[in-house]
Amino acid sequence: MVILESGNLLCHREGDHLSQGGVGLIVHKSLVNNVVKIGSVSTRVAYLILRITKRYSLKVIQVYAPTSAHPDEDVEAMYEDISRAMHSSKTQYTVLMGDFNAKLGTRENSELKVGKFGIGQRNPRGQQLADFMEKEGLFMMNSFFQKRPYRKWTWWSPEGSTKNEIDFVMTTRLQLFSDVSVIAMVKTGSNHRMVRGTLNLNVKLERSRQMKSTLRLPLALFQSPETFQLELQNRFQCLEDCSGRYEWQARGNCPCGRS
Repeated sequence: MVILESGNLLCHREGDHLSQGGVGLIVHKSLVNNVVKIGSVSTRVAYLILRITKRYSLKVIQVYAPTSAHPDEDVEAMYEDISRAMHSSKTQYTVLMGDFNAKLGTRENSELKVGKFGIGQRNPRGQQLADFMEKEGLFMMNSFFQKRPYRKWTWWSPEGSTKNEIDFVMTTRLQLFSDVSVIAMVKTGSNHRMVRGTLNLNVKLERSRQMKSTLRLPLALFQSPETFQLELQNRFQCLEDCSGRYEWQARGNCPCGRS
């Protein structure tokens, strides 16, 4: 972890070899004081947690997947590391991003975690990624925003003849992002192009959703009429008690002095 001359924070985990592994994150200087935790599970998976408010926080996980030259065991180990990072510290929001060296392609059948704007054909590593997304409840945000093909592909082969989308942004909350797009003008110094995701953090809406979920009666109650009736009576009794307390307080604070 290093504070750069610009004031930005650089978090970097080096790889085991010069050309294998290694992940990093840069935090803008305006958000440095919001960093709660920085960690790395391996040389291919690192994460940080940002405090949004006193109650809400955001976890960002950065990934650099093994290339197709590596055995499947290395890829499986990476996904296990990602799972550990996702479940290491509980946060309200989670973003997973990086170079997955996998072609997810277009949505297949009735997949819900992949949008209708994917490109290309899925390969075996892409199917492995799709299975992981389904397991962890992740949405592939690249595929939910319609863009021209030039704004979709993220990698090109050394000779320049092949272009694929293998760098992705995912999240557990579909409404968290308002846009994901490739920034073609930025020169990264490699054969990858920068992918930009725009977040839309609405804490008030999230609080409203949580309140509605707590007010819902569990489905199991409807399967037993006796239990449901008892639960309903308890809830109405609570309302009567609250109403009685409110009436007493209103009379006690009457401007005319009557009690």
